Order: sequence, then C-alpha cells, then structure tokens
Amino acid sequence: MGVILIVGFLVVFITIGYRIANPPNTSSDDIKNGLSSFTTDITVGPKVIIEDLAFSGKRAVLTLREDDNSSELIVLDTERGRILGRFNLTTELR
Repeated sequence: MGVILIVGFLVVFITIGYRIANPPNTSSDDIKNGLSSFTTDITVGPKVIIEDLAFSGKRAVLTLREDDNSSELIVLDTERGRILGRFNLTTELR
C-alpha cells in the first residue's frame, strides 16, 4: 500500500513539474479559431525576394535573396514567434 502511495505522489509531482516547465503557448479559443498567439515583424528591403521557407519541427528557415545575389537565412522559432538568428551568405568572386 505504501509503495502505491509513493508512486502516486511521484506521478502527481512529476506531472505538475512538467506542466510548469512547459506551459502551453496558445489558449483553446485561439486553437479553435485558427489564430496564433504572437505577431512577429520581419523587415526586408525593397529589392529583396523571398526565395524559400522551410519548416522543421518548431523551427523555420526563411531564405531571402538580395539584388546583388547575396542571400540571408533567418532562423525562426515558430512556437514563440521570435527570430533566433540570421546568416548572411555572400558569393566570393575569384
């Protein structure tokens, strides 16, 4: 009987700890209405072309090509709606 009580308390405390550490980022009303819980603005220049958008799990990579054929990769966190990093790719002519 004591073992069952201990295991039961452990399950309850582990579940509470997990839910505190990993809170849901959207409410059930947002999910029903198809609304996201964030808005993130990404500013690009007038001669920038959005070349690609690739998703992998909770991340997305946006590929932008500029007028001089250089590219920029923007890594996005799609769960929290923030920019994680930017990579500038340039072509070196020899």
